Amino acid sequence: MAPAHGDVPGAPARMNRNVKLAYFVWFFSGTSQGLCVGPAMTAYVYFVTGGSTMQVGIVEAIKGVSNVLVGVPAAVIADRTSRSVVLQAAAAMIVLAIAGTTAALMIPAHRFELLCVALGLWGAANGMGYSALEALFADSVPTGNRISVYARKWQIGIASRGVGPALAALLFYIFGDHWRESEMRIVILVGAGLSFVSAVLMTNFRDSWALGERSEAHRTVKPKPDTHVDRVKRLPQDADDAAKGESYPLLGNRGANKGASINVVPEVPMVAPGMESKASESSRPSFRLRMIPVLIASGDVVSGLASGMTVKFFSIFFIDAVGLSPIAVSLIWAAAPFVTASFVSAARVLTKRLGRMQVYIMFKMAGISMLVFMATFPRYWAVPYAIIPVYIFRTALMNSPRFVLKTIMMDYVPKANRGKWISFDLVFAVGWSGSAALGGYFVKRHGWTFTFLITATMQALALLPSFVLLAIVPKHESARTSAADAKQ
Repeated sequence: MAPAHGDVPGAPARMNRNVKLAYFVWFFSGTSQGLCVGPAMTAYVYFVTGGSTMQVGIVEAIKGVSNVLVGVPAAVIADRTSRSVVLQAAAAMIVLAIAGTTAALMIPAHRFELLCVALGLWGAANGMGYSALEALFADSVPTGNRISVYARKWQIGIASRGVGPALAALLFYIFGDHWRESEMRIVILVGAGLSFVSAVLMTNFRDSWALGERSEAHRTVKPKPDTHVDRVKRLPQDADDAAKGESYPLLGNRGANKGASINVVPEVPMVAPGMESKASESSRPSFRLRMIPVLIASGDVVSGLASGMTVKFFSIFFIDAVGLSPIAVSLIWAAAPFVTASFVSAARVLTKRLGRMQVYIMFKMAGISMLVFMATFPRYWAVPYAIIPVYIFRTALMNSPRFVLKTIMMDYVPKANRGKWISFDLVFAVGWSGSAALGGYFVKRHGWTFTFLITATMQALALLPSFVLLAIVPKHESARTSAADAKQ
């Protein structure tokens, strides 16, 4: 049987069909989401509820809860059965979400309740498809070669989130630069229609296109370069051994002719007879390895709770506190993802020089500092050319290094458990969405400065597990080694 495309030794990961297809799904999904559940939807809910930040938070919380309630079981099913089948079910859920959104916008009665149902359907669709797609993507990328592939994935996803708001700005320009229901309704419906493209693409993934052992997880955390393992050299015993050896010139060996060479078989670990079972036990995941996904997930949960209090309200901040028009807000949301994508490129280059967790922590600390600046200098809120760049760079610094954690998790989580661990991103989303209700309350009762400072404090706390990872995770990624590798 011929190997699946992308499983051929030496084939580049980007040529794998699942990888290429995933890139297209993320592009169309991000574009459509930027239209139908982005700033236009937030503003629509805000205005139809009479300017209630509390109800904006409630809608977002419903979306997040449905994301987890459907997404976590879907992740378990994807690990135990077929990831591609779960993706097909997610495609059907997207179609239901499109229908629910259309009904909520067109039926005047019970509008808020219908919007809650529609956003709940979007949450369920995203939850069902997210873990399966991420796990299948990880299964299709060789371990130790994820940084470039995941950086490209992250760039495509982020840039697509800019395409949606850019289209929204164009639609507002055509139909009117006003915060009116009619204009916002058009933007949301165009985004819902584009989601159908993502649904069609999601039906084309195949589990058989995933890689085999090459995409499996590391079994141990690799030692630092200056540590050593006792090994013993053995001389070739027969013609077969000699054929496997490598030829080296003898430099200054006693009694040897200049330029003479001998065959040396590569060093192999010395394992005493009867100790094979203990050797296999040592290849099981160590405690430090098992802690890596736990630390990443715990930081993500706290970070999600922190971000949820402000992220969904930034568009309202620019409407109320800064006084921007629909086109201006849409252009900000269009620019921020493209700046973030450029920061992803910078982060990818810096990881090779400084290390993965080092770059992640550096970017996050800079982003938190810029949110503190926004909170403590409200006089700049009325100066758009000052506050807008600060917001855009804050967004880029906070979002661009997330792909780093994803590559680390996928390098140390076995294939059989990837869907379950990826589902913690859904908990991150629930924290994000669930704390939106709390954020709406804070904005209403205490204002923007208090809400921004609470968010920055929690984001700083979310970085604490990253400092532990700094001591555990190797600075740079490495290819997977296995028992099979040792025999070669």
